[in-house]
Amino acid sequence: YSKLTDIFPRHKFFCFLTAFYGMLTLGFAWAFSSESIGLMNTVASPDRYIGWAWYAFVESFGSLVVALFWAFTTDITKPDAAKRGFPLIILFAQLANIVFPYFMSAKKLGFANSAPVVVICAFLMFGLALLMLNFIRTTPAEDLVGYAAGNTQTTEEEGEPGFLEGLKLLLTRGYLFAIFAIISIYEIIVTIVDNHFKVTAFTTYAGEADVQALLSNYASWTGIVAFSCVLLGINNIQRKLGMTVSLLVLPPLVGLAILMIKMNPASLNIAFWIMVFSKA
Repeated sequence: YSKLTDIFPRHKFFCFLTAFYGMLTLGFAWAFSSESIGLMNTVASPDRYIGWAWYAFVESFGSLVVALFWAFTTDITKPDAAKRGFPLIILFAQLANIVFPYFMSAKKLGFANSAPVVVICAFLMFGLALLMLNFIRTTPAEDLVGYAAGNTQTTEEEGEPGFLEGLKLLLTRGYLFAIFAIISIYEIIVTIVDNHFKVTAFTTYAGEADVQALLSNYASWTGIVAFSCVLLGINNIQRKLGMTVSLLVLPPLVGLAILMIKMNPASLNIAFWIMVFSKA
């Protein structure tokens, strides 16, 4: 991934990556519709490798494509414009995060399982590539100027530091390693809680479509909470209390959430709302 970002302009790589994920998504949709290996086979087993592959696929999409989008966006945006514009991007993104999961439910769309929903997701990914191509084609070059006071093409031609250089900096700069540790530990905790939430959901509901309807509501409520935070100016906490206090608030909140799950391990509602606020 790092090597490809060195070779290709980021907007072209973004188009390729989203189209590539779109093709893979169509492949998963075909697998999910299969009677033997797909969602119609309700026999749970660790040998259902399509499930392992789907998990890795979804997690990598969220890590690579979203990171690449923001890398491209920061390349073409000046700091002052970013301070004003980035919260608006997040605001409208959360609106989409509320609406799309709510309506893209197999039960609401009248499907027996989620395989057709995955097909819709594939075409949305193809749409991302087309939107990026249209954005580059219609936006004047003078508006594609970022912090380095050059357009995206110039920045990309100069090249980006590779993976090994980034790894070396991570291991030799204490503050970078501290940031890495904070983010990693939080993500590990949230992933374990997320697994507990979904295991509890599958224990509570028998059918895949019922679980998917619950997860659609979960995604929509996550969007509602995140949208409300942005709309009400959650960054005012940092402005008024300071960065240190704002950062130190998070560990006790996470600890409280873990304690609530420990005291109520079978409660789907508690796991649901903890995950909503954790993701938001």
